[in-house]
Amino acid sequence: MKGQMFIVTIVFLVGLIFSVQQILFQYSYLDVPASYQKYDYYLTMDVREMIIDTITASPSCEEARHRIDDVLLFMNKQATRGYSVKIDARFNCSRWYNKPGEQAPVNVSIIITGTELEMMDNLWIYSNGYYSS
Repeated sequence: MKGQMFIVTIVFLVGLIFSVQQILFQYSYLDVPASYQKYDYYLTMDVREMIIDTITASPSCEEARHRIDDVLLFMNKQATRGYSVKIDARFNCSRWYNKPGEQAPVNVSIIITGTELEMMDNLWIYSNGYYSS
């Protein structure tokens, strides 16, 4: 009798864990911006924001270079959704701590090509979060 209750309990627990896993599985997907699903203008703004946040959150110029490479990998994976995203980031680490008014340490050019459009943008980004285009 104890063996039968043990098996029934295990089957119940496995079913419960499976059910909870299926309910929570929807929250484990990568959060892709809505712009990849619809609007071209928002795509450009999201790419700009992602690049600016990545560079300004980096503690050093070398770290910013590595993080931009990760952003490029992410963008290339997302490009299969009908867009081609080219990002050319040029770093001058000797200017990393420059303030606005001096030469920017990072110059980023972005080209986004879709089926019906081509958008280009140039950014000059400072490590303190200031940028201009």
